[in-house]
Amino acid sequence: MPVIKNAGVRVGLGRIGYTGSGGPTGFTGSKGEPGAAGSPGGYSGSQGFTGSVGAQGPGGGYTGSVGAVGFTGSSGGLGYTGSSGTVGFTGSTGVGYTGSKGADGSDGSDGAVGFTGSTGAGYTGSKGDAGSTGATGFSGSKGDTGSQGIQGVTGFSGSKGDAGSAGAVGFSGSKGDQGVIGYSGSKGDTGTAGADGSDGAVGFTGSIGVGYTGSAGATGPQGPGGGYTGSVGAVGFTGSAGSGGDSPFVFTTSGDYRTLTGYKESGVTSTVRTAEFSGDLLRLTLATFTPSFSASGNPSSTNNWDVPATGFSVSVDNPSDVTNDFISSVYSITQTSGSVNGTLSNYSAGSKSQTPAGGVDWNQTFTVDNTNSYIRPISTSRTGGSAGATIKFNHNDGSESEYTESNTSFSVNWSTASMSLSKTNVSGKTFLKSYASTSYSTNVSGISNSSNTSHALTASGGTLSTNSGSGYVSGTFTFTSPIHKDNTSDTRTVSNTCTFTRPVDVTGTSYTTDQSSTTSNVSASFTYPSFWIWTTGVGTPPAVADIIDDSTSTGFESAVNQLADQTRTFSVQSVNNSDSNPRAFWFAVKNSASQPGTFKTGASAGLLSDVSTTDGGTITLVPDSPLSGQTGESYHLYGFTLQPGTTYVEIGA
Repeated sequence: MPVIKNAGVRVGLGRIGYTGSGGPTGFTGSKGEPGAAGSPGGYSGSQGFTGSVGAQGPGGGYTGSVGAVGFTGSSGGLGYTGSSGTVGFTGSTGVGYTGSKGADGSDGSDGAVGFTGSTGAGYTGSKGDAGSTGATGFSGSKGDTGSQGIQGVTGFSGSKGDAGSAGAVGFSGSKGDQGVIGYSGSKGDTGTAGADGSDGAVGFTGSIGVGYTGSAGATGPQGPGGGYTGSVGAVGFTGSAGSGGDSPFVFTTSGDYRTLTGYKESGVTSTVRTAEFSGDLLRLTLATFTPSFSASGNPSSTNNWDVPATGFSVSVDNPSDVTNDFISSVYSITQTSGSVNGTLSNYSAGSKSQTPAGGVDWNQTFTVDNTNSYIRPISTSRTGGSAGATIKFNHNDGSESEYTESNTSFSVNWSTASMSLSKTNVSGKTFLKSYASTSYSTNVSGISNSSNTSHALTASGGTLSTNSGSGYVSGTFTFTSPIHKDNTSDTRTVSNTCTFTRPVDVTGTSYTTDQSSTTSNVSASFTYPSFWIWTTGVGTPPAVADIIDDSTSTGFESAVNQLADQTRTFSVQSVNNSDSNPRAFWFAVKNSASQPGTFKTGASAGLLSDVSTTDGGTITLVPDSPLSGQTGESYHLYGFTLQPGTTYVEIGA
């Protein structure tokens, strides 16, 4: 809004006269007074301050610190005594048929005594040279005396202000339309001049009778120092020809200010939303009745398949700057999709949040009874569907009537009902064992009340612990024939038919619909661990009875040391032969897997060498009590002799 302060300037605003019939043409506005002369020239600049004496220059370089005394070298440690050479292994006694006694292994020669390490000759660190004293820093030269500040330039004398240009000639009042010929009207009296505003407030020019030109604009204020030419006083707007009347502008006053807030036209005052000058014209944007609306179905988010709509809500925003008109109530509801009752009076209308009035916002909720009023999807399947309507409103502009520009819409959507069925695959057991059962479960989505669902479950290749229920159902699937490594392809599946029931309040008619599903076959996997085991000698490979024991969780005897699935390597590690005699170490790998290629032993992890092995051939491993159709698995054996105590072993690809 334009805000005008009482600054001693009078702006002549001719009041807008209404066009009289046949009024004479308004006189031309008088010429504006010349602008007052500009004040003398600018002020002389003050003398610059004398520059301060330069600060003392910093001291010279820092005195170098004395060098640290070198550390005395530590005495060298005594050399380690060389370890005695390892005693050679005693040759093993030949095993087998009695024959000539095997020659005793020759004793390993004693290792040479290690040389005594020479005493370390740690040199005493030489004393660090004293750091040279840093050269005395040069005294900083005295700062130059600051040069005298440049005397301020004398301000240019402002040139004499040009004579104010003549006030623009007031616009001549538009000529009235040709009146009907009749008696000559007497000349209207001259209107009295408008009084000056108090305390310099902008005085409005008194109304002008019979279209006289508004008085000349006041002389512009004197230009500020520096010679700026005073601006020319604003030219008063020329009143339009006519009989004159009150000003259409409405102001509010606050202290020294007046704010333009309203405009009168045809006896109605409208709020001014914005006001701006465009060239020589004052442009006003008047408040108009532009309400906003919204509507939503209840619940407003997507409903589950079995949940009915409860109604709809509306929200109204009445413009705050229009007080003589407002949206007062809902006028109608009209179906756009689905099935929506179109009689507004059938809905139960809740209280408005506020009493509607000019500038007052409000909202309201309408509830269905599902008999006389309803909001329903049209569906006979698991698909949820949707329903929508258009809402219109009444406005109060002195009467209650439909506001034709008030259309707003809402939509209610429903989820699709769905069932899921799953079973658990089995894994982790060795090829010697079997799986007797697994778990299964079923669940539903898009449903709020699980009692609106029912499950009918069946199985192929087994039995179920639970065959019916609603919502979430789980249980155990027990196989007719346990799964072993040779019958994994047998059929073992779970099937379910879920029946969904939709309540009558949702669609107006209750109905049921089914969804069926069958799981894939139960998948089973087994491991084939490599292993190692002791026997008395390489001439005696392990037997099945030495390896298999059905009573354990893995099916292997406790003496069997299991390794990773089908591995052909044995990372370098110590193996302890706790027996007092040499024994055979047997390494076994599934025959159809990749086989090992290198075998090494040694007294330490860093002293390994190849060792000859005995190929023990293959052995077929099968449980002591195999299941129907369960066959054995072939493993390949590799053996070599280890002496009593600890030996490091490594087997590689």
